[in-house]
Amino acid sequence: MPPLVCLPPSVLDHTFPRSRAVLQRVSVALGNLQEKIEHNECKVLSTSTIGQFVETFEWQGVESYPILQAVYGLLVEWLLKSDQISVRITTDSVTEFVLHPVPADSGDGVLVDFWREEIGKVYEIHKRHCGVDYCIGVACDFAFGNYPKGDYLPPIPEERFPLVGPSDLSTLMDIEEWDVPAELNAMPISYSNAKKNIKILNGIVADSAEGSHYKVTFPGAARPWPLDFNIDPVPDRFISQLPILTGFPESVVRFALIYGELPGRKRRL
Repeated sequence: MPPLVCLPPSVLDHTFPRSRAVLQRVSVALGNLQEKIEHNECKVLSTSTIGQFVETFEWQGVESYPILQAVYGLLVEWLLKSDQISVRITTDSVTEFVLHPVPADSGDGVLVDFWREEIGKVYEIHKRHCGVDYCIGVACDFAFGNYPKGDYLPPIPEERFPLVGPSDLSTLMDIEEWDVPAELNAMPISYSNAKKNIKILNGIVADSAEGSHYKVTFPGAARPWPLDFNIDPVPDRFISQLPILTGFPESVVRFALIYGELPGRKRRL
């Protein structure tokens, strides 16, 4: 599952009239974000409080700003209806947190204060599980709206989620990680298991051996991997070559070669 983006107040809070320029920028930003969602480059962060932003959406002025209705429709679809687009994090147990900074042009008001509290709680949960290896970023409506990326309003604390645009999504970690038991690193990998299960990692074993070893090739890899039937179990120094050839972390490589399947995935938060 890809990383999460947190929608900023400029997208969520319409309890007061926003200018046509802001609404136009938000509309473009949501369209670009929708494209990233459809390409599975991100999902949208949701919490019960963020959901309330949509539930308390201010309809006054919709007739004057029909674009607001399109914004509302997307927010309902993302945050209230589709668990394929949003991922909900529960913050009820968080009692100690620091208010999160808000992006420029967020405005002010009660809901903006609620946003600061709620994202501060999410950050506290994230810090416990991931530290500063971020799997969540705050979407910058300027960057997603085809403008230069903005910044947070000062004061800007060191501990905060990164403000991200479309090109920054690849710098975030996936919200899920491989579920591999720690004791796996101590388990030997036999030659027979390696030869039988290397296909799980997209490896193709040559039909015939060259001397004492088989060449194993991987799609897109720069070189083959040698699998020697005279060396059993397979040495760690050989296993450590596989991540760069397969694209899988070493823990996943070991799990696949031992058990003949990929491990499951679990949410980091």
